[in-house]
Amino acid sequence: MFGDLGNGFSFALSSVFFMKFYTDVMGVSPGAIGAMMLLQGNRCFHRHRYGTNSR
Repeated sequence: MFGDLGNGFSFALSSVFFMKFYTDVMGVSPGAIGAMMLLQGNRCFHRHRYGTNSR
């Protein structure tokens, strides 16, 4: 129970950090970053759900 809470918190914290970094420092549009995170999240979900390391 608490492991999932910690995992979710660390994922949310890193997502917010990278969103701020990419928009302010790198100058990438927020929409592009949102699409990138959406695609990355789906890949990680597929790997976790089905136990594959395919890209």
